[in-house]
Amino acid sequence: MDLLRSTSFHTQCPFKGEASYWTLELGGVSHDGIVWSYETPLANVDEIAGLMCFYDDGVELTVGS
Repeated sequence: MDLLRSTSFHTQCPFKGEASYWTLELGGVSHDGIVWSYETPLANVDEIAGLMCFYDDGVELTVGS
């Protein structure tokens, strides 16, 4: 989260609610709106609250132990 900056951009999904977006600042390069989340989703999908989503064509994710 230290590398992300929230944006004023939001979209609306009729099934999940309002999505908020973040920009990644890394190595002097800005990747606008690369991450989104439903911070307060609709009640029927509340389990997605706070999960961060990345566009798969815009990131390479490596998870280490």
